[in-house]
Amino acid sequence: MGKLGITMDGQAYDVWIEFDSMERSFDFVEGQNAGFALDGTDIDDTIGTRYGYSMTVKPNPNNRGSYDYFFEAISSPNRKHVVTLPYNQSTITFECKVLAGRDRFKGMQGASQLWDGLSVQFIPIKPQRSSI
Repeated sequence: MGKLGITMDGQAYDVWIEFDSMERSFDFVEGQNAGFALDGTDIDDTIGTRYGYSMTVKPNPNNRGSYDYFFEAISSPNRKHVVTLPYNQSTITFECKVLAGRDRFKGMQGASQLWDGLSVQFIPIKPQRSSI
């Protein structure tokens, strides 16, 4: 997985996902009827399941410009994106938002500034699986 790229908003970026950094999570989206009844019974009104992802992105040493383009795209004021990421033995494409990101300045190599280790989190806008 160390050389897996990212497709975001229809653009394939030649960046690498740091080995063993990708995490997938899930949470349940509850409807308006969820909660506890007067007798304490937990009322389930699950609308669906959302799958979120977090990872650390590294530049391909042979194409550092793509990392710069990815950084500009993911940090744009438009926080909503469509991403394609690994899911089970295939991929999943979904609309998401990005709350924040962070990377590290690694120094200079000649006239080039080296940036590395961009931590990002993709939060789904709506459930990818629905129970309705």
